[in-house]
Amino acid sequence: MSRAYWVKLSSSVVETINASDRATHRIQLDAVVPEGEMDQILEGALEESGWEKDGDKRFRKTVDGVELVWDLDKGVVEATAEASQEVAREVQVEGRAYSQDAAQQQAERQLQQREQQTRDAIGSEQEQLQKKLTKKLGDNEQERVREINGVLQKAYTEGLKRKARRMGNVTSIQEGTSAEGEYQLTITISE
Repeated sequence: MSRAYWVKLSSSVVETINASDRATHRIQLDAVVPEGEMDQILEGALEESGWEKDGDKRFRKTVDGVELVWDLDKGVVEATAEASQEVAREVQVEGRAYSQDAAQQQAERQLQQREQQTRDAIGSEQEQLQKKLTKKLGDNEQERVREINGVLQKAYTEGLKRKARRMGNVTSIQEGTSAEGEYQLTITISE
């Protein structure tokens, strides 16, 4: 009389999945006042807008979960969205045979196959995470551009005010937003 053997094996497949996406905005700052002074004005506008200094000529800010790094030397703002996630899956298999060794070997083969299938499934989760980050970066673009333009507007406004003072006696400065939402600056100079 022969006996059947059952061997049950289980393991855990644990992987950390990482995803990131990046967008770059080129910034060309026209010098309204001498270039070195314009750089100082831009640094002041960044600090006034809540950007934190990170190194000599770099500033950081997070906007809706997207990290922005403004590099003054390179003239770029780099937007980065990143995520990391640990994924754990339990795998269980059974091997059946008329000898214990055969049942063990069958269970080990099945376990290897299931572990690989599980890793492949985790790989598709990584693709989903990547798509989610890419969408997040795309959805965040308008807010990033608004943030960048706000800083540039402050820098140009200050640069124009300084230039006007050098040209003559500033009698009035009027700032406002038009009905269409456009910023307007009017400087009156008398000589």
